[in-house]
Amino acid sequence: MAEHSAVNDSHTRGTNIMNKLTLAIILGMCLAVGAEAPAQEQGRKATPAVVNPALRSELRQTMSLDGAWEFAIDPKQQGEKAHWYRPDVPLPNVKSIQVPNTWEAQGVGGAGVSASVTPEQRNRPLRGSYVGTAWYKKRVTIPAQWRGKEIWLTLGGVHAQGWFWANGTFLNHDDCYCGTYKYRVTDLVDAKGNLVIAAKVRNDVPSGKGLFGWIHRFGGLYRSVELDATPSVLVDYAYVEGNLDARSAAVHVTLRSTQAQHAEAEVEVTIATLNGRRAGQASEKVTIDGGQTKEVVLKTPLNPFAAWSPEHPSLYRADVVLKRNGEAVDGWAERFGVRKWEVRGGDFYLNNRKHIVRGFGDDWIYPLTICSPPSREYHREHMRLSRAFGFNYVRHHTHCEVPEFYEAADELGIMVQPELPYYGSRPSAAAKGWFRPKDDLRELVTHYRRYVSLSTYCTGNEGHLGSPIDKEVYALAKKLDPTRLFLHQDGGRNFPAEYSDFGTGPVWIWRPGKPSEKFFPNDILGWDRPECYESKPWFYHEYLNLTIAHDPRLAWKYTGAQLPPVPIEPYTRGLREAGLSIQWGNALLDSGR
Repeated sequence: MAEHSAVNDSHTRGTNIMNKLTLAIILGMCLAVGAEAPAQEQGRKATPAVVNPALRSELRQTMSLDGAWEFAIDPKQQGEKAHWYRPDVPLPNVKSIQVPNTWEAQGVGGAGVSASVTPEQRNRPLRGSYVGTAWYKKRVTIPAQWRGKEIWLTLGGVHAQGWFWANGTFLNHDDCYCGTYKYRVTDLVDAKGNLVIAAKVRNDVPSGKGLFGWIHRFGGLYRSVELDATPSVLVDYAYVEGNLDARSAAVHVTLRSTQAQHAEAEVEVTIATLNGRRAGQASEKVTIDGGQTKEVVLKTPLNPFAAWSPEHPSLYRADVVLKRNGEAVDGWAERFGVRKWEVRGGDFYLNNRKHIVRGFGDDWIYPLTICSPPSREYHREHMRLSRAFGFNYVRHHTHCEVPEFYEAADELGIMVQPELPYYGSRPSAAAKGWFRPKDDLRELVTHYRRYVSLSTYCTGNEGHLGSPIDKEVYALAKKLDPTRLFLHQDGGRNFPAEYSDFGTGPVWIWRPGKPSEKFFPNDILGWDRPECYESKPWFYHEYLNLTIAHDPRLAWKYTGAQLPPVPIEPYTRGLREAGLSIQWGNALLDSGR
């Protein structure tokens, strides 16, 4: 530590949240019509979206579809042939289920054992154990004031894969890595304003999301579903890129026109601190061709200026307003921060100062829900605990957390390292041959660069993608988003001189003229390449792993998806059979802690 900044990114092998493990369209859309989609349907264009955002524009009308949905299991795969997706065809043996949530957390299938499909498996008892296909339906009536507007359906997330319909028309197949997408459904709403959303969801197929569920490949609509109403010329998407040295912000706004003729409009952005103090403003007049999109970049100095850091997680609000003929017709609200994260010589630098990273592995261990809760407040509490332990950086093993996690990290000051879903070149939760790192990276950048807490891109865990893809992915990351650092694979083969900004180092590192000590074969980690490490920072990988036994006294806390790993009854019975008292057994557990 005297000469190199280091991070402890260990996977803690305990029973809590620090356990070890918890085809795309070019612009980041990995949604494609699957083989099981109706042959006559080609699907609809899916475009990037946000759902359940931290901030909303008052100009955007939104309807939440969260809550009770109709639900039915389909173990024999007959639903599509029987047209269960049609509004006039009822689901058989229908029951009510909550969205967002997993069906395991709601007891579907009854108690059983999880079906882990990850390379490092840990099976646990579950409240719901159904593995297969299930159907969701939601019937809504569009508000009268929305008539004449464009209607967009936004799907927050499905696992492991999903197929979607609106009023019987196929929308798309979702097997994506991390994105949130929307679909235009204006023409699908019937004359009475009714719309029926249907989804076929499977948890018995590969997942492109990586180690999204360490103990189980769960099933369900795990984030919010929403409907938006917009004018025919609208703000389609937006994000903000901060510049620390220039003390400025660039607001990237994508405009869309669904009308046939071109449209004249004006885009205005106002930036303020979260306590309401104005910090910047810009505007631009634009012409949008009919049926097209156009990106506008509005730049403005920031005054007052406050950089984001773990110690001072300062955030701004950007309000985008789209005007036509002087009237505000649509808007977008975006929260952002400004920071600079880089490598200089043998050190990490944050905001032009040397920075010591104190990190931990947080690998999707959620006993109550299996999936990560789509709740900023839940993750705020989670990160308050992490900050209390002194951590300022978190690594996610071969997956990307939900946006609500990043929003909480933005607020609490935790730097985040998501990873593409690969062990070396092997998918961590998908089928053999499921290899699309460039598309996954594009999707990650498109959907998550809005979060200032996202600090480091990484292609996976303990391996190597192969050549020349290693250098190609590194070059693509630097082209798409040069504001973040890049690590090839955490604990894997990282050559900072070639395709990584820093390395994963051993405790003892080889230096010319000094003795060398190595834990692992050189051909895995490349420690026979000392020139790569001589002047670069590096991470400790799996440093100080700790483990404790399951504590049956905590069984009462398992009120959700996962049942107690060790119920109190077998624990007390085992002690009696061994001739030991409860007090003795509890003392052993306490000593372990």
